[in-house]
Amino acid sequence: MATRLPERSATPDRRYRVGIFAAYAVDVSRWVVAVGLVLVLAGVGSAATANLGADGAIAFDRIDAFDPNTGAYHAAIWITTGHGRARRLVGHPIISAIDLAWEPDGQAVAFARDCSFKYALSCSSLWRMNANGSGLQKVSDGKAQDHCPAWSPDGARIAFTAEFAGVDRTDTGIYLMNADGSSRTAVDKNELDGCPAWSPDGSQLTFWRANGLFVVRTDGSHEHQIASSVGHYDAEPDWSPDGTRIAFAKSTTTGPLVCVIRASGTSFRSLARGDSPAWSPRGRRIAFARGGEIYTVAAAGGPPVRVTRQRMHTADHPTWRPG
Repeated sequence: MATRLPERSATPDRRYRVGIFAAYAVDVSRWVVAVGLVLVLAGVGSAATANLGADGAIAFDRIDAFDPNTGAYHAAIWITTGHGRARRLVGHPIISAIDLAWEPDGQAVAFARDCSFKYALSCSSLWRMNANGSGLQKVSDGKAQDHCPAWSPDGARIAFTAEFAGVDRTDTGIYLMNADGSSRTAVDKNELDGCPAWSPDGSQLTFWRANGLFVVRTDGSHEHQIASSVGHYDAEPDWSPDGTRIAFAKSTTTGPLVCVIRASGTSFRSLARGDSPAWSPRGRRIAFARGGEIYTVAAAGGPPVRVTRQRMHTADHPTWRPG
């Protein structure tokens, strides 16, 4: 049984996103430390391997160290490299990195620096870095805890959630900024807003709020609900590359389910047990997390294929490298 980490935030989406991290080695050692490369499995059989390889590499975040006495942890971004292996993409010793988002051309990434429990929560911020590990740059710094970056299809802007505290709490919600961190503006202010995802044409965002899925234009207009009864934790929706469908995680009493619905709000169906769904660049498969491992499933349905080996334990929030 995975050890559930303590809550660190008042908002439902952040409670869930931290809670699903698992610390399996608590009984073995005070710290769980990842050493060397983590082996990943591209699937069982050549067909599974071919399906994953055609859609490209998958990046994900993973807890490298966890202190059960304080609840503090350090996370890093990993990426599959082929031939059954993965490497750290973002593993700076003083930056705990989660929630990776790719620049559309695959040449850079944005991610959230998560402060865990060691530091003041106000230090949570968004960063960008070249995909080769160079050019590390902080792009958000202010009163809010900034999370869940999502790069616009044209690469010009980043959508994200900003969580404020105290007298500024009502400013919590979904924001946009230029890719360099300038021109920060609010799209929607609601304390229950979850992580945003872009429509492929860059005109709209989808997000979870209080048991429903919503769509809003990037100027904040024409907000409307497309689905209800999707659960009381952040559904982490992701728009399909062709713009016709939205994948999301529906929370249930028996665990989350990866589901797909048409962008119009019709034709709901579930695909697999898991959360944090992410469409492949060609829209043929969906990556997701389950039990601290990464899986994929065909968008049309079928048996899930595990991407990471056993003992990964804390892999989460997969995202495909554009290709």
